[in-house]
Amino acid sequence: MQRNYFSILFFIRRTRLLKNGEAPIGLRITVNGQRAELQIKRSVPEKQWNAAKGCAIGKDRKTLELNQYLEMVRTKVYQIYRELSQDDKPINAEILKRMFNGEGDSPKMLLEVFRDHNKKYRELMGKDYVGIANNWSGNWGQYVNDEAEALIKKIPTTTDTAELKDLYTKLTEIYLTEVPSFSLMYRPSVFHCVNESVWTNFPAGDDGRNIPPADCTDGYGIAALYELELVG
Repeated sequence: MQRNYFSILFFIRRTRLLKNGEAPIGLRITVNGQRAELQIKRSVPEKQWNAAKGCAIGKDRKTLELNQYLEMVRTKVYQIYRELSQDDKPINAEILKRMFNGEGDSPKMLLEVFRDHNKKYRELMGKDYVGIANNWSGNWGQYVNDEAEALIKKIPTTTDTAELKDLYTKLTEIYLTEVPSFSLMYRPSVFHCVNESVWTNFPAGDDGRNIPPADCTDGYGIAALYELELVG
């Protein structure tokens, strides 16, 4: 399979200011030297833009929400790229742009990711695994928590992303407080490098925090999410 040189960049259009005086934010996708640009329907005051890091500067709520949205867009583009690569399908900047805009076949997106995450929680904490003979599927400790069970059942019927975030936060707090399961070994296959252009303070094996530097959605690695810091 041919290797592709792929990058994405957020930038602002300083010569096309909006009526409110802010600069619209654009996204540039580059694959093997060919570019495609699109607007992401967000804007920022010129003086608050960090061109080197491709994000807004500041710690107020509006700025934090903007940077979180930019990171979500970045994640979505990378996900599309990964799934096309895994399926050995053609990849160029225009294809990524069209698929980001919902044109053509769409890979798994945010709600499907939520569903996969909920499946992991059910396997770790779900009451439906309790009392099963020869249980090799999940909840090996026979853990029972009615509040956690209610959250697990509510999540699949929730489509609002803000509400989903709140539900997962509550469920994760229960998991990290009661620790119904924990890892007995590291799996090097899930260790990873991270992009610290927006979020930093990811765990490392020698930082003394005893958080596995692995997938931050797996086991006690979830604890890492509560120590991340926003750049800028």
